[in-house]
Parts: sequence; structure tokens; C-alpha cells
Amino acid sequence: MTTALRYLIFFIELFLFTGFIWVIVSWFKKGNEIERWEMKFVKIAGLLFILAHLSVAIYYPPTSVLFSLIGLCFLLLSGILFLWSIKSFNQQPPAVAFAGTIIRPLNTNGAYKIIRHPFYTSYSLAWIGGTIATQCWYLIISFFCMFFIYWRAANLEETQWLNSSHADTYQTYMKATGMFFPKGEVLKTIFFIFFSLVIMAICIIAFNSWYHLKFTEVKLPLASYSFPSQLEQTKP
Repeated sequence: MTTALRYLIFFIELFLFTGFIWVIVSWFKKGNEIERWEMKFVKIAGLLFILAHLSVAIYYPPTSVLFSLIGLCFLLLSGILFLWSIKSFNQQPPAVAFAGTIIRPLNTNGAYKIIRHPFYTSYSLAWIGGTIATQCWYLIISFFCMFFIYWRAANLEETQWLNSSHADTYQTYMKATGMFFPKGEVLKTIFFIFFSLVIMAICIIAFNSWYHLKFTEVKLPLASYSFPSQLEQTKP
């Protein structure tokens, strides 16, 4: 089961990181400003962190199935939120981080109904999910470093909105949504779903342990029976 989990973690992370690279390189709208140091950091450090996560997923066997399954829940939630965030834009994609200018109208559809920066939340879930899934705790550095950059990008974007002609609309939007996490009943629902998945993971582990003890470690009666040797059989 450990080998299967390692490959599952690897391929899910590979899918997520490939998607993250694709939106940055090909999908997000680019501004005409000189690239800021934060964006250069995202490209260089992000690539190094991706290689570290994928290498660990292949060569570093996880020690706890429970932690691996919890990490997988984070990774799956990251993928769902990432695809939902893309789907939230029917026509014009958003601007790339640190673009310098707002080049899209305010979007309150899809994932943006509950989170103001769902892409950054999706990225953060992937970094921390990969760390928990592999139990290589050195990888937590990737989460803290990248989340700091996402936080700076989010603050810059919100400052642009609040200094624009849409400031009143955006202030109303801020009151109804969270920066990286939902507010109110939506947050409760998400936590309920997540903890339900964790409980399911615990049940799966418990059942697997019971099955292993019940059916693979039971000694057959013949195993304790010693057959007489040939010398003993020839004795009168």
C-alpha cells in the first residue's frame, strides 16, 4: 500500500504543478511593466520546490498511511479549487500576480463568490498537502516561502482595487468574502467535508489493519503440526 500511495501522491502533485505552471506561463494575462522580484522568486523558487516535492514523493517512503491520506485530501481539495477557479472565468482570464495594473473587471462568479484569491489558496493547499502526504517535514519551507509571496500579491491586488473607481464595490465584496478562506456557513461546510474525509481515512486504515490481522497473520493448524522424521518412521 505504501508504494501505491507514493505513486498516487506523485501523479496528483505532478498534475497540480503542471497546471500551476500552465496558468502562469500561458493563461494569465501579462502586463507591460517590468517584472518584479516577487515574480522572479515565484518562477525560480517555485520550480525548485516543485522538483523537491516530486523527488520526495518518489524516493521518500511515507511512514504513516494516515498522514498520507490526510495530505491527499489537501491535494484533492487544491485540485478541485484550482479547476473551479479557472472555470470561474468564462471569457477574460485574470492578470498574473504582480502585473502592476488591473486588467480585468471584478469577478464574483464561481470560487470568487466565497474567496477573493482562490488561486493562491489552491497553491497553498498543494504545498502543505504534499508536505503532509510525504511526511518530509523539510518541505514545509515551501509552504511558508510561497504563502508569503501569495500574501504580498493579494495585498497588492486589493490595494489596486481600493484605489480604483471600483473601491466601494470592492469594499462590499471584502465584507462578504475571505481573503484566502471562506466566511460564515460556507467555511463550516468546507470544514465539515474535510473532517468527514479525515474520518473516512481513519476508518479505511482501521479496516485495513483489521483485515491484515484477520486474514494474513492467522496460522493454519497444520503449521503447528510436526511430521515424524524418516528415522522415527522406521523404528519398530
